[in-house]
Amino acid sequence: MTAPTTNTWSLTAPNFNFGTQTASSSVINSNATGDTAIKIVNLSGTSTSFSLQQSISDFTLVSNTVVLPATGFYVSVANSSDGKLIGSSNVNIFKQNGVVLRSGTGANGTMNSGAVTAQLTVDGTTRVIVTGSYKATITSTLVTGP
Repeated sequence: MTAPTTNTWSLTAPNFNFGTQTASSSVINSNATGDTAIKIVNLSGTSTSFSLQQSISDFTLVSNTVVLPATGFYVSVANSSDGKLIGSSNVNIFKQNGVVLRSGTGANGTMNSGAVTAQLTVDGTTRVIVTGSYKATITSTLVTGP
């Protein structure tokens, strides 16, 4: 059997649920813990250096296109226990790319980060917060090289 020479990387990232929040006419900071660690699998056979960039879209009501007046989405990722993954703290990925994780020593095989947390900042002082359930999409990009 021959190992594949392409598509030798895979990535699994957590989901966040901020639960029920009380809307107000002030700035709201809501915290959530990801439902899983970030899992990166490198089957290339090498310890190629890499970084994980993420960005998150606007939060929109599930029922229509109303946008939540969010101003920031800050991600913190704890280091892996084996030193293969180095996390970052308080990286704002709201509608912009931010590096949330980098490779450490011997970054190959199956690697799991430590806990992943997020803080969503919503500004209700300038726009009305419409009641309902909101969703957003996190885009993850694995960038190899120094």
